[in-house]
Amino acid sequence: MKDIVPALKKFCADTIEREKLPPPVKIELIGINPFYEMQATGKDAGEAWLFSRGDSVMMTLPQTLTVQFTVAGRRPFTRECRLTG
Repeated sequence: MKDIVPALKKFCADTIEREKLPPPVKIELIGINPFYEMQATGKDAGEAWLFSRGDSVMMTLPQTLTVQFTVAGRRPFTRECRLTG
């Protein structure tokens, strides 16, 4: 078991940058129980994305997760996040 949150935050930050999404961005993991959601709220002084949650999510790897991104004024979309050990 490994905490996936650091890798998930990196994946989400990369997707937000690539898609040029304005904050706040709601991020949901689809199909896991318990439900997990966080928000990318903006960037800090060092240009790193800030997220509303820092608690851990332990999973056995490798794992492919479906991540949904929601931004005001845009239809929600999903991306597959492949996590490895």
